[in-house]
Amino acid sequence: MPVLIKRIQKRAADGERDHCDYLSLLDSYYEDWLQAFDLCPVLTIRSDDLNFVSRPKHLDLVIERIHEKLSGREEMVLE
Repeated sequence: MPVLIKRIQKRAADGERDHCDYLSLLDSYYEDWLQAFDLCPVLTIRSDDLNFVSRPKHLDLVIERIHEKLSGREEMVLE
Protein backbone atom coordinates (compact mmCIF):
# COMPACT_ATOMS: atom_id res chain seq x y z
CA MET A 1 0.00 0.00 0.00
CA PRO A 2 2.81 2.53 0.65
CA VAL A 3 3.97 2.11 -2.96
CA LEU A 4 0.47 2.90 -4.20
CA ILE A 5 0.35 6.09 -2.14
CA LYS A 6 3.78 7.17 -3.43
CA ARG A 7 2.73 6.57 -7.02
CA ILE A 8 -0.46 8.57 -6.56
CA GLN A 9 1.47 11.44 -5.00
CA LYS A 10 3.99 11.37 -7.83
CA ARG A 11 1.21 11.62 -10.44
CA ALA A 12 -0.39 14.45 -8.45
CA ALA A 13 -3.77 13.82 -10.06
CA ASP A 14 -6.43 15.97 -8.38
CA GLY A 15 -9.04 13.20 -8.24
CA GLU A 16 -6.68 10.79 -6.48
CA ARG A 17 -5.45 12.93 -3.62
CA ASP A 18 -6.56 12.47 -0.02
CA HIS A 19 -8.09 9.02 -0.44
CA CYS A 20 -5.78 7.06 1.89
CA ASP A 21 -8.61 5.91 4.16
CA TYR A 22 -10.68 4.73 1.22
CA LEU A 23 -7.70 2.90 -0.31
CA SER A 24 -6.87 1.20 3.00
CA LEU A 25 -10.45 0.01 3.36
CA LEU A 26 -10.53 -1.18 -0.24
CA ASP A 27 -7.25 -3.03 0.26
CA SER A 28 -8.56 -4.80 3.36
CA TYR A 29 -11.78 -5.83 1.57
CA TYR A 30 -9.78 -7.13 -1.36
CA GLU A 31 -7.46 -9.14 0.90
CA ASP A 32 -10.45 -10.65 2.74
CA TRP A 33 -12.14 -11.56 -0.55
CA LEU A 34 -8.96 -13.06 -1.95
CA GLN A 35 -8.46 -15.26 1.12
CA ALA A 36 -11.94 -16.76 0.68
CA PHE A 37 -11.89 -17.04 -3.14
CA ASP A 38 -11.46 -20.61 -4.31
CA LEU A 39 -13.34 -20.89 -7.59
CA CYS A 40 -10.19 -20.92 -9.70
CA PRO A 41 -6.43 -20.38 -9.39
CA VAL A 42 -5.31 -16.85 -8.63
CA LEU A 43 -2.15 -15.26 -9.98
CA THR A 44 -0.89 -12.56 -7.62
CA ILE A 45 1.60 -10.12 -9.09
CA ARG A 46 3.38 -8.00 -6.53
CA SER A 47 4.00 -4.71 -8.26
CA ASP A 48 6.07 -2.90 -5.62
CA ASP A 49 9.24 -3.30 -7.68
CA LEU A 50 7.63 -3.04 -11.11
CA ASN A 51 7.76 0.18 -13.11
CA PHE A 52 5.93 -0.01 -16.42
CA VAL A 53 6.66 3.61 -17.30
CA SER A 54 10.45 3.65 -17.13
CA ARG A 55 10.97 -0.09 -17.65
CA PRO A 56 8.65 -1.43 -20.37
CA LYS A 57 10.31 -4.84 -19.99
CA HIS A 58 8.49 -5.16 -16.67
CA LEU A 59 5.17 -5.13 -18.52
CA ASP A 60 6.48 -7.77 -20.92
CA LEU A 61 7.38 -9.99 -17.95
CA VAL A 62 3.92 -9.63 -16.43
CA ILE A 63 2.23 -10.40 -19.75
CA GLU A 64 4.45 -13.44 -20.18
CA ARG A 65 3.58 -14.73 -16.72
CA ILE A 66 -0.15 -14.26 -17.35
CA HIS A 67 0.10 -16.16 -20.63
CA GLU A 68 1.98 -18.98 -18.88
CA LYS A 69 -0.72 -19.23 -16.21
CA LEU A 70 -3.58 -19.15 -18.72
CA SER A 71 -2.05 -21.75 -21.02
CA GLY A 72 -1.50 -24.29 -18.27
CA ARG A 73 -3.29 -27.54 -18.94
CA GLU A 74 -4.27 -30.26 -16.56
CA GLU A 75 -5.97 -33.55 -17.19
CA MET A 76 -8.30 -35.06 -14.67
CA VAL A 77 -8.35 -38.85 -14.55
CA LEU A 78 -10.95 -40.74 -12.58
CA GLU A 79 -9.65 -43.78 -10.76
